[in-house]
Amino acid sequence: MTDAVPLDVGVLQGSVLGPLLFAVYCSLVVDVISEHGVSYHQYADDTELQLSLRADNTAVLATCTADVRPRNT
Repeated sequence: MTDAVPLDVGVLQGSVLGPLLFAVYCSLVVDVISEHGVSYHQYADDTELQLSLRADNTAVLATCTADVRPRNT
């Protein structure tokens, strides 16, 4: 189970600009995922990571996840 992360920003569901703003927001996530050499697939409001890992070597996934998480400033 993962820890909950509060979101400070968002777009109202059903807004005219919602789809565009969501795409802009998700493009940053894709940049981080790509930097780690992980394949991905996006559809609507879902991002799926595609990679093969050995059970004793999950460092790539842990590093990628840490880079995607928001940081407190």
